[in-house]
Order: sequence, then structure tokens, then C-alpha cells
Amino acid sequence: MKLMEKCKSNRPPDSVGADRVPPGRCPPCCMSANVEGGHGGPPLRTAWPDSSATRCNRRALFVLPLALLDPPSAPAQGTPTPATWTTRSPMLLAKDDFGSAVAGDLIYAFGGMTGSRASTLDDAQVYDPPLNRWSALPALPTARRSPRAAAIGDSVYVIGGATNDGALATVETWDTRTQTWTTRSPMPTPRYALATVTIGDQIYALGGFSNGHILDTVERYDPATERWESLTPMPTPRVHLAAVVVDNRLYTLGGGDDSGELTTVEIYDPATDRWDAGPPLPTPMSNFAAVVLDGRIHTLWHHEHDVLDPATGSWSSAPPMPTPRHGLGAAVVGDVIYAFGGCHEKLFDLNAVEAYGGDDV
Repeated sequence: MKLMEKCKSNRPPDSVGADRVPPGRCPPCCMSANVEGGHGGPPLRTAWPDSSATRCNRRALFVLPLALLDPPSAPAQGTPTPATWTTRSPMLLAKDDFGSAVAGDLIYAFGGMTGSRASTLDDAQVYDPPLNRWSALPALPTARRSPRAAAIGDSVYVIGGATNDGALATVETWDTRTQTWTTRSPMPTPRYALATVTIGDQIYALGGFSNGHILDTVERYDPATERWESLTPMPTPRVHLAAVVVDNRLYTLGGGDDSGELTTVEIYDPATDRWDAGPPLPTPMSNFAAVVLDGRIHTLWHHEHDVLDPATGSWSSAPPMPTPRHGLGAAVVGDVIYAFGGCHEKLFDLNAVEAYGGDDV
């Protein structure tokens, strides 16, 4: 039986937008409502490793302590060994598909979803790595799922996302000094499940989904002028992609389209407004995290932890996260990668935080 036939035969009757799932894609499981102004969007989850019809038939969302998950592969807490995973203090709320960014060596996480398929969160929290402590912040003004975030100086910009009424163009800024929210100029293209990065003092917004379409759209925002401009589109339209910057070149990685998850890597040069092909991901993936540590790109998704050396164009494997997940946030502070939140591969939201590398984890 084909994947979509399995999914249709096991789809719960309350699935939102179930008949509008793109060909070859499993309907959303650990996700919120697939509604966008009356038009169904792509699932905010593509198929998971070893996906089955029963995973598409998920009706409830719950959270379990890490002790009840699969036996951990990470070493027990105590004196850590560099380049291993260790457990850190959990997030204040289990959630996935949120926006995250680093400002002033603190990690911020905004919005997202948890619980029901129709949830949209105004949750805002910050993590202090040296203190190993999460703290609540004033609520995100616009509750939303699938936003993305980027930081410039002392400000964190929360961009796009979706509510049950559709995709958002909304941009809101958290000022880490004044501890206040400010509304900024909206994106020209409303969208969710996009990717955002900062190069210099400008923010790039790439791909995503809006009004029934998977996007190749690239837009750049200048906070100094409050203006957005359109740039050369990505060669490959995609949703739930990841993006990072190495040596002022923008790497877009993976994501999904109507065919499923992608291995696509494309590299953008802001100086020339030109795209080039990059080394494909070892494994197709979407709704994952990517960060840069010591000039190398790390991708995190379920049991996959792959590392790209841009100098050689070669991929290698690294120790996987102890807790397999998608829809997570990831950030680098100092010489440590932090992976936080997300949806477990057995389809429940997580508040788990795990750290990789560094003597002081």
C-alpha cells in the first residue's frame, strides 16, 4: 500500500485539511491545524524515519520525562567529555516548531505549538547557558506557530509564522536591553516554516509556505531603514528548510516540497546575488536544525547529526542527539551546541535540552 493510501485509511476524522495534503506526503501528525485562509497547506511535518500508518493516526499529544524515553545514549551527568552530549535544564514549556536565536550569549525561544493541532503559542523564554537556567519573558505579542527568529545586536526579530487564519507577515522585535516588544515593518510575503539568517546588519528570509504554495522567495530586511527588498529566488522552492552563514555565504539546507524531504543544499552570495549548488545532505530532511561551530555546519534531525566542512565540501557523521526529534531549536554559545525542544520521533512534544561539545557543558 502506498504511503498516502495508508495515511488516508488511518486518518482521524477530525484531521484539518486532510484532503489537501500534497501528493506523496503524509498528513500532519505532531502539528497544528493545516489551515490557511481556507486553503490547505503542506503538513508542518513530512514523513518521519520508519513512519507508519499508526503514526499518522495520532490524536493526542503528551509529554513524558526523559527517563521514560528510549534508553539514553548520552553519558550520565557528571564530569563531561568534550564532543559528547550532556543533559541540561529543560525548557519551561514543551513545544516545537518555534523561532530561536542567540543575542548576548543568551538563547531565546519564541512562539511555536504544543498540545492540539490548532495551537499557536505566545510563549517567550530565555536560556542562560552558564547558569543553566530558563526564564520566562513577556509574551510574544502575536501568538503563532512556525515562526523563525534572527538577532542583530541586542534585538531579536520574530518573523512570520501562522495562525488558524493563515500565514503571517508579522515582524516583532524583542529588545534585550529595555525588555520590551516593538512591531516592525511586515514581510512583503506572508509565510511560515521559512528560514531566517543574519548577515551583517540585515536579515534574510527564505522559502516557506503561503496561500497554498511552497515558496522560493528571498527577501532582505534592513532594520535601519525598516525596508524589505526582494532578491534572486532560491533555485529550489521549499518549506521547513534550514539556513546558516559561513564566511558571508548563505547556505540553505534540506526542507520539503510536494515530493517529500530533500537533500538539496544551495549557496547564496549576497555580493553577487547569485545561487550555486552545494554538497547535498547525506539524508533527506526537513523541519530540522542547523548551526555553525568552528566553521563547520552541523545538522540535527532525529538520529542524524551530520557535519559539513565547507572548505572541502565533504560531510561526516557525529554523535547523534540522545533524544531523537524534529521541529527543534538549536544554537551555539561559545564552543557548545544546544539542542532544545522539538517533537520526539514517537510524536510528543519535548522540553528536553541537550548540549554537545566544550569542556564546560
